[in-house]
Amino acid sequence: MRRRRIIHQADSNQAEIVDFARQCGATVDIIGEPVDLLVGWKGRNLLWEVKPNAKAKLRPSQVEFFRDWRGNVERIESVEDAARSLGVRVTGARVNSEEKR
Repeated sequence: MRRRRIIHQADSNQAEIVDFARQCGATVDIIGEPVDLLVGWKGRNLLWEVKPNAKAKLRPSQVEFFRDWRGNVERIESVEDAARSLGVRVTGARVNSEEKR
């Protein structure tokens, strides 16, 4: 079964955040709707909406999703936000290898 993909404009920082999460050992699927990323990490599923900065607004459908979703959904603006969500530390080598998986 093929999943329907929504074409959307990726934020400028999305590739860096995806690369970082994958470097940590997470699986990442770019889903686009209702949020940008579905992240698998240590037996958990995380929903991330990537925004380039604090001023970037959520679309009305995303505001509704954040309000109504009964699980975890996070706004991620940087690699540091992604690291915090995954519970890893960012170091000069990007991620502490002891924290992977």
